[in-house]
Amino acid sequence: MGLTMAGEPTFGVSSFESDDFTRTRERLHSDDFSALIYGRIGALRVKDFCSTAIRKRLLDEISTQSSEPYTYWPGTGAGDQQVYLGVRRVGEPFNASYSGSAAARDRYYVEAERQAHELSAPFSTDAHPMVRLRQEIGTLWPGGVRPAAFEGREMSQQLVRIVTAEESHLGSQQPHFDCLPQRYAPLEAQFAACIYLEMPSAQGALELWPVPRYSHAQIGAIDPSCDLRAMWPDPHSIVPTEGDLILFDTRRPHCVAGFTSGRRVSLHCFIGLTGEGGLVTWI
Repeated sequence: MGLTMAGEPTFGVSSFESDDFTRTRERLHSDDFSALIYGRIGALRVKDFCSTAIRKRLLDEISTQSSEPYTYWPGTGAGDQQVYLGVRRVGEPFNASYSGSAAARDRYYVEAERQAHELSAPFSTDAHPMVRLRQEIGTLWPGGVRPAAFEGREMSQQLVRIVTAEESHLGSQQPHFDCLPQRYAPLEAQFAACIYLEMPSAQGALELWPVPRYSHAQIGAIDPSCDLRAMWPDPHSIVPTEGDLILFDTRRPHCVAGFTSGRRVSLHCFIGLTGEGGLVTWI
């Protein structure tokens, strides 16, 4: 049985009865954010969360850094095998250490320490957008928010995701889920926060299926070789514009639609809901 707060229903898979599956707002509000956490909506979009000046500064910084393939742990089927869905990354994700490699784990925590120093330094007259996001969430959620430390060490807080038109088809064919393996933390729910720095024109939609939140067991029981799109009704499509923030439930099936030109660049982190009602962030 999941956590219950302030008369809300328990977390987990429950029927989805509202037509209000996605919301778009000019700023974050506590009622919208709570609706996302409690599963009453699937996604929350905040327009112009990141200013043009900050976007350009971040893109300039990203242009000086090398990227690597960002493999994905699907959670479906058995084992820790990861797949490539056409996303490249700048930064180290925690899932790179799922295999138990000591070298991968060391690389991850070295990056986490570097990021902690970078994000604590003065950024501009405005806060770094990921720092601002955590600050705003901390004022909205009664349980508070803190950096995750699943292995007793503070974790990385952001990753740059880059998708090009040439590889966008790799992730568009099959929807997927994101769920932290329970051996690290038995989270009640998991969400993604994406801040869009560059987008192809009117393409590259986030597709999110309006189905109940899946449990770990249900995700693990899915046969990844089947046609997952045929399992569910049509998805909701959200086409981000540059500067937008989108928060969405990663235990609902989702994917990025393919596009024909340009690239899709975003800052990314995960948000987890603990059994005590607090929120933790990591990547």
